[in-house]
Amino acid sequence: MIKLRQSGKVFSMDSFESKGELLRNHAKGLVVEFMQSHPDCSPNSLGMKQAEIFRRCGLGWGEQRKATPSNQQYWLVALLRQLEQEGVVVQVVESGPWRLC
Repeated sequence: MIKLRQSGKVFSMDSFESKGELLRNHAKGLVVEFMQSHPDCSPNSLGMKQAEIFRRCGLGWGEQRKATPSNQQYWLVALLRQLEQEGVVVQVVESGPWRLC
């Protein structure tokens, strides 16, 4: 286990990894909740583009130097792929919109 010291406090990397996992799970829950509330994401719909999901969920940091909103979306792809593996969402066509299963 790696430990970091900051202002006299010791933080283990395990606690940061646990917090990161909680953050990822919270983000997944937010995306699923949004998709459940929007008719364009329902199982029989045409789906919604990931950029729209990203924006509507408030996950962007706005324009940042060397981190444009389109670059910021890359982690959402991993989130959607994880939800896809869990059988929660499906990508309608390759490089296309997403919807609930």
